[in-house]
Amino acid sequence: MEYQFTVTVSDHGHQLANGEKLSHGFAVTHPEVDAVIEQNTKTGVISATFWYEADEFQEAVTEGARIFTESANASGLKPSTFLDARVAPADKESRELQLA
Repeated sequence: MEYQFTVTVSDHGHQLANGEKLSHGFAVTHPEVDAVIEQNTKTGVISATFWYEADEFQEAVTEGARIFTESANASGLKPSTFLDARVAPADKESRELQLA
């Protein structure tokens, strides 16, 4: 089953280059997840949404956290405060809208 994982952190969104760094981290470590990065330069919030396969929900939670951690580490950005993390079965329509 395909899942969608969205994680939001603080601080890194102030600088546009940080969105590019996080995107690059995903491209290097997990290009298969089609990560979409959103950021707000005023509030400093940055979010990553990506899609991947897992057999069950608990595995989806663990796998999503692993993918994000590896990608964030590869980006070179320092650890930040987690504001939100969500995992849910993927909806094909919402994925297509995110990737458009």
